[in-house]
Amino acid sequence: MDQFWGGVWYSVIFIALAIGVWGWIALLIKNGPRSLFGYERVTLNQFENAALYKNGTFERVLPSGVHWVRARNRRLTVVDIRPEVLRLDQTSITSDHFAAAMRYIARVQIKDPIAAISVSQNYKDEICARLQLVVKKLGESHSVKELCMDHARFNAQAQELASGAMADAGYECVGFEILQIEPVGTIAEMGSKSVGFTSH
Repeated sequence: MDQFWGGVWYSVIFIALAIGVWGWIALLIKNGPRSLFGYERVTLNQFENAALYKNGTFERVLPSGVHWVRARNRRLTVVDIRPEVLRLDQTSITSDHFAAAMRYIARVQIKDPIAAISVSQNYKDEICARLQLVVKKLGESHSVKELCMDHARFNAQAQELASGAMADAGYECVGFEILQIEPVGTIAEMGSKSVGFTSH
């Protein structure tokens, strides 16, 4: 009887070892040899960067491609660095005291992923707000006639000023274009109507 149970235990141990070895082999085939030493394979598309954090502290930026990082106490925040088109509507007071409704598009792109994700909880909303402030101030320095007649000059100024306003947030304005400007009356005519911002 003892010999029988001894054989059973040997069989159980052999099966457990076989399962364990097979598990290691499967892990090796799936994730590569570095996975055996606690590394994790991370693949980033050509339009992605990732911020790597260790124990809650920023460590480095991973560019697009394949990377091996230690999985222990690590966190990745992936950032899409492709240009993004923002379409915005807002009303601005011009230098000759008209209210002008403006519709425009801005192309923005992340240049510094760490600055972008650190500047605000919602960094896209932050960029929209900065862009709208730039357009508001720029509109105040132009007459309604200048805004309507010289879009090219306004576009160039807006792009340059927007890039400066976004720099510390890790963004760059790579394109700006006025789509439509429509005078909606003088300040006096506006009366108690609100002058504000909207975005799409």
